[in-house]
Amino acid sequence: MRTKVFLTQRELSDRWSVSPRTLEGWRDKGIGIAWTKIGSRVRYHVDDIEDCERRWRSKGELS
Repeated sequence: MRTKVFLTQRELSDRWSVSPRTLEGWRDKGIGIAWTKIGSRVRYHVDDIEDCERRWRSKGELS
């Protein structure tokens, strides 16, 4: 089975139990997780997601 490399905004919002609008707000403010635009769609790399989760677990902050 192939592992996903990128998650959509909806998939990440479900994973983190936040609204897609929250992720949009973080992007607009330049905080939160790194993101990639592929065509007209925003995607989040799984390595970046897991890195953020590790950092937030130890520090408890967004940036």
